[in-house]
Amino acid sequence: MFKIADSPILSPAFAQEGRLFSLDAARAFALLIGIVFHGLSSLVSFLPPIVWAVKDTQSSVPVDVFYYVAHVFRMQAFFMLSGFFAHMLYHRKGAQGFLMHRIKRIGVPLLVFWPFMMVATQLLWTWGYKQMGYLAMNPDTAKLGYWEIIGGNFKSFAWLNYGFPLTHLWFLYMLLWFCAALWLLRPVFVKFIDKQGKLRAIADRCMAFLIGRWWGSLVIGLIAVPAMWGMKNGFGVDTPDHSLLPQWAPFIVYGLYFTFGWFLHRQPVLLESIKKYWKVNAVLSLVFIVLVAFSFFSVVYQVVAQGNAPQPPVDPATMQLMSMIYNSLYGLASITGMFAFTGVMLAFFSRNNSVIRYLSDASYWMYLIHLPVVVLFQILVAPYAWHWSIKVVAILLPSLLILLVSYHILVRYTFIGKLLNGRKYTRKEETKVNIAAEVAR
Repeated sequence: MFKIADSPILSPAFAQEGRLFSLDAARAFALLIGIVFHGLSSLVSFLPPIVWAVKDTQSSVPVDVFYYVAHVFRMQAFFMLSGFFAHMLYHRKGAQGFLMHRIKRIGVPLLVFWPFMMVATQLLWTWGYKQMGYLAMNPDTAKLGYWEIIGGNFKSFAWLNYGFPLTHLWFLYMLLWFCAALWLLRPVFVKFIDKQGKLRAIADRCMAFLIGRWWGSLVIGLIAVPAMWGMKNGFGVDTPDHSLLPQWAPFIVYGLYFTFGWFLHRQPVLLESIKKYWKVNAVLSLVFIVLVAFSFFSVVYQVVAQGNAPQPPVDPATMQLMSMIYNSLYGLASITGMFAFTGVMLAFFSRNNSVIRYLSDASYWMYLIHLPVVVLFQILVAPYAWHWSIKVVAILLPSLLILLVSYHILVRYTFIGKLLNGRKYTRKEETKVNIAAEVAR
């Protein structure tokens, strides 16, 4: 919730709502899409086998398409929403209150959950590699048993050779960097660099002008394009999950989305325009995604051609240019996809819905613990020659049930819920709230 006094141009619709249920839903769906995204990783045809714990023999075009499209916008939308709510918290709680709130909600869960996720992923990845026969291919592990490999890894900290493993909790670590930078730099900026608020006023006017136009997302997207040129993995924004020092390219890209969300909360009425142009941005994002796919397969073709005689070697300058084109198109697909996703949430999830509110509360816990759960079921179904659609259900359905049930029993009515979501529900209180919500409908 934000105060109307802090947002003088707040529209009557948002003022009456008091809470942006649509953005709560957007944050929840961004995390839930991430769970599905990881749940499909074993079935994706274009991922190299060693990238994931297990490589399934089954795959399909629908799985590949969902996987690729979800990666285009989900984390970008999450960091934009994080910036939006960070501005709200900063001006509600003040600098010190904001810092303590972020440490409690982000820092503490990272410290508490990371050791469990590290151990679980180490166990499951080794098991998955053993099941797929990868360990037998390596002379160092071919004669070792499962527990010998695990014990050796933890004893020697061999994983440090690949950088510090943040697992899927890297997003919390990056958020801590953004919040710390905000806490340190904003007072300097406000008191010395922009004491009269002129620069912020210019930024507000530019945002209002661009977001109010259907083509504004394209112009905003151009800001992130140069940072996209620094990506190295060939799959959009690199995942910075193996280093305590931020990788500059993904750090800048996600930082720009976070900053955009911060300034968006200064003028929440602009959400009306984002909602208005969601269809336009969806079409633009689809066009760029098609162009990205075309350029992606062009790069892959050139790489394959380079390695097969008698094809002539590809000029490095040409490869670099193709990579820049690919990453530029990806950056534009991401910004328009983020606008389209946010617009859909604003258009269709603006009302208070008890199911969506429940999922919004549950999504944080579900995302924190989901990775070993989905990987476990991926390993269990991998040996069987079932149709890919059956495997999707066999992986996702039990995983989601476990995550939801564990939230309801272990989190919602306990101190863990208060740590993650700021409140511990009571069953009596929740029953009254749900009845009141149904009556209000």
